[in-house]
Amino acid sequence: MVGASGLLLSGCMSPVREAAPWEAALEAEASRLDEALDQVETRLLAGRTRVVLWDELAARRAQVTQIACENAEQHMEGISRHFAKTEEVMKKQKRRRAARRSAARTEAPAA
Repeated sequence: MVGASGLLLSGCMSPVREAAPWEAALEAEASRLDEALDQVETRLLAGRTRVVLWDELAARRAQVTQIACENAEQHMEGISRHFAKTEEVMKKQKRRRAARRSAARTEAPAA
């Protein structure tokens, strides 16, 4: 009985040998979890950076669109003014031609 109790006591007295593999496994698992967490954190930060970049690009696009619309509006107003001037010049030329024809008709029979 002394031998059995001695074996029993010696088994209970050496938890270090049994705990060492368990602690090593826990440390390895903790290390893997830390690596996984670092990867997730890196992906989240990269995702956030992309979101910030896309937000900035959207804001810039809105500004560029506004500037382009203002520029196009000014351009179209210029084209409209040009056509209005051209139409006015054409009307004046038409009136002058009509006046010359009228004057030529009135002078032709008198001659």
